[in-house]
Amino acid sequence: MAPDPLDFYLNRMARAYQEQVWAVALVGGLCVFVAAHAERLLGAFNLWTVTRAVVLLSVLTLAFVWSRHFIFVNYDRRTKAALESAASGSVDGVPPALAALARWSGISLYSLIVIGLAVTALRMLAVANGKMGG
Repeated sequence: MAPDPLDFYLNRMARAYQEQVWAVALVGGLCVFVAAHAERLLGAFNLWTVTRAVVLLSVLTLAFVWSRHFIFVNYDRRTKAALESAASGSVDGVPPALAALARWSGISLYSLIVIGLAVTALRMLAVANGKMGG
């Protein structure tokens, strides 16, 4: 039995979305942990090490989330093309402005969450470092 391309595309889209959510959740949890335990972390590691770790993981997460966004968009286009060829016409009844909003709102929100939590963690590290006389 031949694989169904439409099922394959939809599966890949769902996987890309799930990977985005998990990446944001994991790095978000890390940043919240760093913010909540900044003083204890600075007792065990120097500021440079913890700061670099937060920045590196946040940048890598943004790159990962954006790559999954473009993978999702690729498979979304393929899915629409497959449906349009089967239906002999357009299957996209959404106005272009709403389609663009839907396409970019999620990635914008995920990026803001990652950046916001990283900035919060870095700020809490700076405050804790100032309290410790560093």
